Amino acid sequence: MSITLSPRLASPLHKVRAFGIIYMGISGSLVLGVPIGILIGNAYGWRAPFLLIAGMSALAILGITVFLKKTWPAKAIPLRQQLTSLKDSKIVSGQLISFLMQLMFTVLSKRWFSFFEKV
Repeated sequence: MSITLSPRLASPLHKVRAFGIIYMGISGSLVLGVPIGILIGNAYGWRAPFLLIAGMSALAILGITVFLKKTWPAKAIPLRQQLTSLKDSKIVSGQLISFLMQLMFTVLSKRWFSFFEKV
């Protein structure tokens, strides 16, 4: 949802920066959040990271409700118009790369986990 809202909330000069901050937050949460969650879980039990995440989510909801300006939904784009974007070879190749990466992850993770089940 943040990817769809950020272009409408940011000024035209800062739209790309908004995308970058969102993706940096996602990457940072994976790189830092997992080890920190493991540390908290080992120190206070397996429920503690979930309680921390729930508390941080409640704070985020409160902050978004208070500080984010109200926006109305954009007009829906018809499916026919959305499908015309598939005429662009760059868009098709980007989607194909994403699909193949997901497929590769699925196949490799299945083999990877089956390897460890045998060990």
